[in-house]
Amino acid sequence: MSTESAPSPDELTPPSERAAATAEPSPDGSARAADERMGLRVAMGLGLVAVVALLVAFALGGGEPQDERVLERQRLAERTAWSAYLRQSPVALEGGFTAGALADEDAVGPQERREDYYAYETADSSAFSIVATASAFTPDLIVTTPDGQRLAASGLRQTNHRAEIEGLRGPGRFVVAVTSREADVRGAYELSVGGLETEATLRPGETLRGELGSGVSRAGRFEVLYTLRPRDDDDPLIVTIASEAFQPRAYLLGPEGQVTEPQGSTDQMDDDDGRHLAVVRFLPTRAVPYTLIVTSEAEGARGAFSVDAKPLLVQAITPDGSPAGGTLGKRGWYRSGRYIDTYRFTAPAGAVVAVEVSSRAFNPTVSLLQNKRPVEGGQGGRTVRVETIADEETTYEVEVSSVDSGVTGDYTVSVYAGTVSGLLEQYGAERAEALMESLAARYENADETPEALTPEGPVEIEEGAVALDPLTGLPAQDGAALAPPPPPPPAARIRARSFAAGVSGAATTRRGHTFQVSVGQVQIRPSGEDRIRIRLQIAEQSRDYAGPWGVWANRAEQTVLVDDTGRSYRLVGVEGGNRPDAWADRGDTRRGALVYEATARGEVPRSLELRYPLDRRAVVSLPIGLPR
Repeated sequence: MSTESAPSPDELTPPSERAAATAEPSPDGSARAADERMGLRVAMGLGLVAVVALLVAFALGGGEPQDERVLERQRLAERTAWSAYLRQSPVALEGGFTAGALADEDAVGPQERREDYYAYETADSSAFSIVATASAFTPDLIVTTPDGQRLAASGLRQTNHRAEIEGLRGPGRFVVAVTSREADVRGAYELSVGGLETEATLRPGETLRGELGSGVSRAGRFEVLYTLRPRDDDDPLIVTIASEAFQPRAYLLGPEGQVTEPQGSTDQMDDDDGRHLAVVRFLPTRAVPYTLIVTSEAEGARGAFSVDAKPLLVQAITPDGSPAGGTLGKRGWYRSGRYIDTYRFTAPAGAVVAVEVSSRAFNPTVSLLQNKRPVEGGQGGRTVRVETIADEETTYEVEVSSVDSGVTGDYTVSVYAGTVSGLLEQYGAERAEALMESLAARYENADETPEALTPEGPVEIEEGAVALDPLTGLPAQDGAALAPPPPPPPAARIRARSFAAGVSGAATTRRGHTFQVSVGQVQIRPSGEDRIRIRLQIAEQSRDYAGPWGVWANRAEQTVLVDDTGRSYRLVGVEGGNRPDAWADRGDTRRGALVYEATARGEVPRSLELRYPLDRRAVVSLPIGLPR
């Protein structure tokens, strides 16, 4: 505590006079005085013990200099006595606000953390909070309630400059210890009672205007608080605070504490109009209110600002090869120190997919995602290209980012999803040849003929163009006729059967909840002349989650079933599960069935693998052996 608000060790001699000066009047005028006298007696007793210990140690040592261990015990005894005295003589927190400082003369706790003590008394039974803020260190709080409970600061309300204990209720006397989360630190802080009131409620799509500079300065800075209410669609949001008068700083507090990576990030920049921005990008973990704290980077700054919340911009792009311009760092995601722009398109079944990104401002990286999972990626140089084949109609997302962290700048992106002849027309023979070589190399070890390379069959070749072999997709030899494709392999002989798989696995979601997924009965039967149909009985159990259970059909659409021959099965049916308003308790299980189909051409499979995503990061993989 600073010298203005706490005694120093050499002032300990007349404790009765100082206790009388700082004691608060109590209703009967005697109970509080008795408490103070008892506290002083305890502290003086501890001090006497410390003095006796010093004398004994000195006598046993014959008056000779003591070794380091004895000196350390002496220092510990002195510090314990001093801390006990301060703890029994907390400073009255009058008016619900004070400014202090952790200093050398303060009490030191067992973890080498300095502590200041305050007493707050209320006759009101309404709920209130106690908040500590500091700019020089990360503050922490411990509150002893009137009934003797010791409460720590909530991890959900902490930032690097703030600690809060909420939900306190009187009447009675609360003893507050202000300390730090790091050992052996010093610095100024502010302590207040009553919590912080939010200015307004901010919803996606809205823009609000505010003024920084009124009210109490905390950690040397003014603050304005907003309640942010995300929508139920679980889409990422971008919150932007803009000001011409100061550089904003922002903190976002959610149901899991301060929002940090990977759930979100905070960035500062200037826009094209010269305004200073603080940008918070985050993925809501649930549709509950968040608290947005708007403050300034510089101490004491004041001025007008605006704040808005918008969904993360996922831009639709036409896959016809036409280039589109973008600027990295404006409205996209921010992860691991890099900006990310996202584009979405749909490719028809059998299409050749080619993505190209070029920039003069930075070295780009490209990721091609399907169902939020990367399927292709590339980086290197100022132009990056990735390619793939769409085995079925697929919606892809393209993420454009940078090799180096923190860079911004303009770029162009083009996406093509179409036929081989269209590829020739769009990119010319040289580029088309390079793309087809890359794709053919990728498919050369596949179990099935890469028919998707030439979805149109033989290509009409214009004069001067390069003829592509319909089987390999590579340029045909000079003078060689385009060979007809070989006949497809015969359909595998599939016999109907049913068996119990009895496999299960578990994973933990990014929200920290664990689910177990099990496969029970498996049914396999032929479907038509050349199709396989597989039905899997699924059980999904919540081990530790209680709350609304997401629609199971939506989860089922993200599953993937493959076999050891390379087949990928398409989901054609979802049975059972739960209603949209279903509620889960810990230990609850929901059951249903997933039905898949694939071509029967090729080898008879010996095993299956079900990939069952719980969210964008947690996937349960279940191997299923097929009896012979």
